[in-house]
Parts: sequence; structure tokens; C-alpha cells
Amino acid sequence: MKNRKSPITALLWSFVMSGFGQLYNRDYVIGFALLVFEVLLNLKSNLNLALKYTFQGHFLLAHQVTNFEWGLFYPSLWAFSMWQAYHHAKEINTDQGSSANIGLTGMFLGMVVGMNVGLIIGTNKMRLFHMDNNVFASPVINGLFFGMIGALTGTFIQKKWRRKNNHTIVNCQFPYSLSA
Repeated sequence: MKNRKSPITALLWSFVMSGFGQLYNRDYVIGFALLVFEVLLNLKSNLNLALKYTFQGHFLLAHQVTNFEWGLFYPSLWAFSMWQAYHHAKEINTDQGSSANIGLTGMFLGMVVGMNVGLIIGTNKMRLFHMDNNVFASPVINGLFFGMIGALTGTFIQKKWRRKNNHTIVNCQFPYSLSA
């Protein structure tokens, strides 16, 4: 019998850092791969420095140090890590080895779109309006703000779509759930 895993705990570990939820699920190959990508994107986008300046209230400086070309990849990695960890934990807990229902997909897709839109809008707004040290000058705050809007919108759309189509995805296999 497999050890049961909490899907919420797996999701929260991946919320902290991409790959931690997979390590919690003992999905070592994908967990370490996601950790490597996390570190690479953090370094290339200067995310930690942008976070530091955001927490200190230096929003314009946070914007100036961010490498947006690399930063636009981060929301996809982060959302995928949380989504995959959540669903793999659910898969571990079922007897058939497959998740009975794919949930939170709309939320995570909406979050990725929202975060990327927030980063793009923040960049263009800075150029157009020559914003000073405004809170929305920070790519971190822009990304999280628009990411929450996207997550709520994605959840709403997914619920509407399921209600309209009376749709539940059953027995969906996850080929990327690699265990070492």
C-alpha cells in the first residue's frame, strides 16, 4: 500500500518553491528538474532582488533590476509545479493510480495568463507614463495582482464550462509523473 499524500500540502510546498511539492510526493526526477529551472529563472530574471526591493518599498528599483525576458517564464513554471504536485498527490491516493477529477486547471492557467499580462502591462505602463515609485511599478506586485484576477477568472470559466457541459474528466493518466 502506498503512503497517502495530502494534495493541499503538495500544492503548498510547490507554492514555496517549484519542485518541493514533487519532492514531498517522492517524485524525485521532476522535483529536481523543477528546482534547477527555479534556480535558473530566479538568477536570470533577478527575481530575488526584485522581491527584496519590493519588500523595502523601492518599487521603481524592483522594476529596473528585473529581466523581463526571463521573468515571463517564471509564472508557467510556478503554476505547473503547484498543479502537478496537487494532482500527483491525488493520483497517489487513488487505488487505480489515476486522478478521478482534474481540478484547479482553470485557476492555474488563469494565474499564468494573469501574471504574464501583469508583467507586460507593468513594463509598458512604466514606459508610457514614466511612473515614479508607484506600487504597481513593481513587477512582483503587478504579477501577483493580475495573477489573482486571472486565477479567479480561470476558476469561474472552468466552473461555467463544466456546468454547461456536465463534464468531468475521468481516469486521466499523467505520463510526466516520474518517480525515481
